[in-house]
Amino acid sequence: MINLGYNSELTGKVPEFFSELSSLTVLDISGTQFEGQFPTKIFQLKSLRSLDFSDNPMLSVRLTHFPAGNNLETLNLAGTNFSYDMPSSFDNLESLKTLGFNTMGSDLENPVLSWVSNLTQLTHLKLDGYDFSKSVPTWIGKLTRLESLTIRDCSFSVPIPYEIGNLTELAELELWSSDFFEQRMTSWIGNLTKLTSLTIFTCNFSGPIPSTIGNLIQLEELVVWSSNITGKIPKSLFALPVLQQLLLLENQLVGSLEDIPSPLSSPLREIDLRSNQLTGPISKSFFQLTNLQYLNLESNKLTGTIELGSIWRLRNLFYLNLGNNMISITEKEGDTVFFHSLKIQDLNLASCNLTKFPASLKYLDTIQFLDLSNNQIERAIPSWVWDNCLFRLNLSHNMFTTLEKSPIVQMTNLNDLDLSFNGLQGSIPLPSTPSDLLFLDCSNNNFSSIEPNFGVYIRNISYINLSKNKLSGRVPLSFCSLNKPEFIDLSYNYFSGPIPSCLMEKVDMMIILKLRENKLQGMLPENIREGCKLQTIDLNGNQIKGALPRLLANCQDLEVLDVGNNQILDSFPSWLGTLPKLQVLVLRSNQLDGTIRSLRDGYQHFTSLQIVDLVSNHFSG
Repeated sequence: MINLGYNSELTGKVPEFFSELSSLTVLDISGTQFEGQFPTKIFQLKSLRSLDFSDNPMLSVRLTHFPAGNNLETLNLAGTNFSYDMPSSFDNLESLKTLGFNTMGSDLENPVLSWVSNLTQLTHLKLDGYDFSKSVPTWIGKLTRLESLTIRDCSFSVPIPYEIGNLTELAELELWSSDFFEQRMTSWIGNLTKLTSLTIFTCNFSGPIPSTIGNLIQLEELVVWSSNITGKIPKSLFALPVLQQLLLLENQLVGSLEDIPSPLSSPLREIDLRSNQLTGPISKSFFQLTNLQYLNLESNKLTGTIELGSIWRLRNLFYLNLGNNMISITEKEGDTVFFHSLKIQDLNLASCNLTKFPASLKYLDTIQFLDLSNNQIERAIPSWVWDNCLFRLNLSHNMFTTLEKSPIVQMTNLNDLDLSFNGLQGSIPLPSTPSDLLFLDCSNNNFSSIEPNFGVYIRNISYINLSKNKLSGRVPLSFCSLNKPEFIDLSYNYFSGPIPSCLMEKVDMMIILKLRENKLQGMLPENIREGCKLQTIDLNGNQIKGALPRLLANCQDLEVLDVGNNQILDSFPSWLGTLPKLQVLVLRSNQLDGTIRSLRDGYQHFTSLQIVDLVSNHFSG
């Protein structure tokens, strides 16, 4: 047995001596970097039971005849540059049970695959990258022993072969990223009564899920994801006796959610119906599913009122998302929460018409991800919020005005904090304990200050947005102590003084720098190093003087440069034309003079420029 699968450091040619190992039973070189011609003598090894050289795009495989009496059971050709002389190359494979076949990347141009029907012992078949538009693959129906069929990245402009409905031993059927040209899901799906798993992902179907799907009494897992399915959810789905996973997300399903029969004994563990067009109230039976662990109904048009107490009765629930519907979440005073027996970790109640911060959340110390955004919650953010073991907290787009606790708060595990679009005042909250806070958005508030040594608390932050507040004074030097800032936005504040030169020392990490509409003065820093990663520089609406620093030419990834509405005194920066990705150049309302050159020159200058604004300067010529 030789298993070298997914060792990306293996390069060069496949060793010839493999073909001399007469007792070799398994050879797996999938996902390596081997190249050149695969040794054809390996096919003559009669003891070989499994041969897998998939995911090797630089490997050339020319299939030859397999010897009579060989024991090969598994052959995976997917993702390899392979070819064969004729279908008879696959003769003598009487023992083959698993075949993976991918024509993409091969030397074959839509070969005829009817020979596959001769592999009468086949139980697992995977077809990738095949165009069935030239012939209906009726031969699939002859593979009556098939237990697993995967069709991926194929084209089916011809009718879906009804012969698949004859594969009564099929336990797993997967259709991935294939174009069925808006054909309907066929009713013969109900014939496959031994199916335990049915997956349909990004396939271009039309019409409803056929009612015959209720015949699949052994189905444990049903996934229909982003496949353009319409109509109502068949009532029979929720009655399937062993169904544990029901994922019908990102389709065009309509209608209301029916009552689930016998919810207390239902085996359903996971329901995901997000991003459809479902309407009406959520049936109370959904909150009686004692085995339910995951429920996502986000982004529909569901209505009605739900009491938090009914949610807390789901003792096994660890994920809940009811966001972006038209429902209202309410909480009864004195509603008992047995927090010691709850498992919920991810709670998303965005846009759920909440007017108060749910008091019961104080006792749920299991929650790691909490989203209460886009509600109408008023007044103070309660101090106990910071004591929970949260990793992500989103309270944006509410009506909060104050923090109950001082700006230095307990946030041991938090890495994502969004308080944007509120009316919060005072100082921006920061963690008092070591935290990997990576994302901080406090924009669109009334914050007037930030701790001068804030960099000590958020040293590893990569995204910080403090725009549209009332921050004033000099840009804090604590920004210089940030280890890996990628996005800094301080726009629409009252910062004054010069731009800290240390910000330009971070350009090998920073991607976005926005200081728009402040009162910044002085000249732009000159210390822009090679390896600059900046894609956007927005300094519009300040009082910056002097010339544009020529070392901006080090920012080869720059796409947007906006220094409009300043007091820059310079000539037209034709030298910026060497930046290959520059799309937007705004120089309006400055004191630029001289002639405009290099915008129409024959050599490759300003090759990506789409928007240029030179209004209100002193250009001539």
